[in-house]
Amino acid sequence: MPTLESELAKNNSALKSARIPVRIEIKDNRFCLRGTFPPKPGSGRTKPYRQRMLLGYPANQAGSRAAFRDAKKIGADLSGGLFQWELYLPKPEEFKTVKDWITEFESDYFNRRPRNIKSELTWKTDYHFSFKRLPPDAPLTAETVKNTILAIPEAKARTRSKVAKVLATLCRFAEIEFDAAKYKGEYTRSSVDPRSLPTDKEIVEAFRKITTIRSQVAYGLMATYGLRNHEVFLCNPETFTGDLIEVTAGKTGRRLVYPLYPEWIDLFGITAERIAKLNPVGERPAHDVLGRRIYHIFVQYKIKNFKPYDLRHSWARRAIIHFPIDARLAAAQM
Repeated sequence: MPTLESELAKNNSALKSARIPVRIEIKDNRFCLRGTFPPKPGSGRTKPYRQRMLLGYPANQAGSRAAFRDAKKIGADLSGGLFQWELYLPKPEEFKTVKDWITEFESDYFNRRPRNIKSELTWKTDYHFSFKRLPPDAPLTAETVKNTILAIPEAKARTRSKVAKVLATLCRFAEIEFDAAKYKGEYTRSSVDPRSLPTDKEIVEAFRKITTIRSQVAYGLMATYGLRNHEVFLCNPETFTGDLIEVTAGKTGRRLVYPLYPEWIDLFGITAERIAKLNPVGERPAHDVLGRRIYHIFVQYKIKNFKPYDLRHSWARRAIIHFPIDARLAAAQM
């Protein structure tokens, strides 16, 4: 008996000889066809392009025979201009909703990695953050995804880029053709307009509104070292000597960071003893839990002229423009 691989090669050779414009493939142990098809309904496209059509037959000898039979019929329809997606796609009432696809995606996501604080945080801050923007009861289509991305203002380039990337992953999971690059916008660190950042004077003035030492030190660490919100609580007091600070964990891992400006260490009252009191005791909370503590400081003391993350961007501005530090060295500290 011929192997499945040899039979697949034989069938594709026969299709090629007969000038039938599709080829049979196996994906995830199921047969599918590959060829140039008209756009699927709701794809947003107007011209035929290369696509994969799932047949659903299992990758065995019986499935191979059924796939070859369908390939000849569908190929003939394509050649004659008679092909219609409506004959092969699920009926509208059979379409999975956005909510259905997200549930399947979540199950697959946690089946492929341990479910712990880190993976839960990634799911919440990256995937759930983006998925919640989709209409849950609508069918998942390229058009739905495109409209969701375009609903994010261009001014929020970082958010749009993040959401586009995540929704493109969902589309790949659902085997929906979608090019996120067209709609994600452009976001780089240079997207931050230096003119929108607080001046050094404004940073110091905001600090003077804070009355508790713990909050003063947390704010001061972000301003002086350009740390992320949660990294303020993950610094090593034992290696702090009044200059460089060691971040023990965070998005970019363990690293040393220069103070910019060094005189702010004294101004903001940053000492090893006070850094130690910021560190969480016992089990370490998730990064987003730690990060929200900084936002509470801004709310509590009515710091409204800028956001916590602007302190980080301001450190980068000082590093490159005012000192200046080599851009690669500055990036390594961020």
